[in-house]
Amino acid sequence: MAVDALREHLSPFAFEGVEFPAAESSLTAGHDSAKHAGYRQRGADVETTGPRAKVIKVKVPLYNGLRWPRPLFPDVYAELVRALDGRGEGLLTHPTRGLLTVHVDEWVEQLDGKTKDGTTLEITFTEQRGEASLLDFNASASPADVAIAAAAEVEVEAATLGLADRFLGFVDDVTAVMDELASADATMTQAIASADALVRRCEEDLADPALATSSCFPLRGALGATQAAVAARVAERSGDRPGTFRLPVAMSIAEVAAHPDVYGDAARMGELLAVNELDDPGEIPAGTTLLVPV
Repeated sequence: MAVDALREHLSPFAFEGVEFPAAESSLTAGHDSAKHAGYRQRGADVETTGPRAKVIKVKVPLYNGLRWPRPLFPDVYAELVRALDGRGEGLLTHPTRGLLTVHVDEWVEQLDGKTKDGTTLEITFTEQRGEASLLDFNASASPADVAIAAAAEVEVEAATLGLADRFLGFVDDVTAVMDELASADATMTQAIASADALVRRCEEDLADPALATSSCFPLRGALGATQAAVAARVAERSGDRPGTFRLPVAMSIAEVAAHPDVYGDAARMGELLAVNELDDPGEIPAGTTLLVPV
């Protein structure tokens, strides 16, 4: 198969914001049950006790011969492995189920001695909190429309939980960010900074133990959908502009430049300062997205 054609046959996934291709993937679902059988009677009454957690297995080819927006090895490989190693639970973007919280059950790295330009990962995830649902494939809404609609759902779900004050004006905040991303008057740095602040707010709410109860699952799903749509709108707004780097922890601009996923050279921090407006280059907050000239 030609390299150009292969990209069309790879399903896009993302884990904790790291997008990667999938050469093969499977999703196993079903229902748990209890069988009630009478003594010496053929057959049994099967009682459905609830849906089983979905198990997702993904085979990830990380070879530079594949067409992908970024080098798959070592760039995407390094980011994905760090995300998998960093925590046992995270957000997975699935091509047919959307954004859901998953547990990282295991991942296996396969090295082929004949191929020197990458590796293959086989990852197994298990759905957490029953968030997976089939996407509406007939939907043609833009990321901005999806973000605003999801934000409206957040306000509705919050009201049913008695949390209306906590999310008061959430739709207005999301709309303002979408307007800024669409405005020709706003610089790329300004627009991304506003979107970053909104994404961090969603992340903080999703990490709140008070919102981890089963009654909050619809609210969490709407928050996750908002977060994913905002990220998609940022990527859409970036287009062919320079690449970006999202800080995993608070860092100085020199540390960012020295990061292996940026330049690997602290001396190039001037290139970052030239295109990013920073309040304090010596202490940039975690979660900030910076433009990275290539």
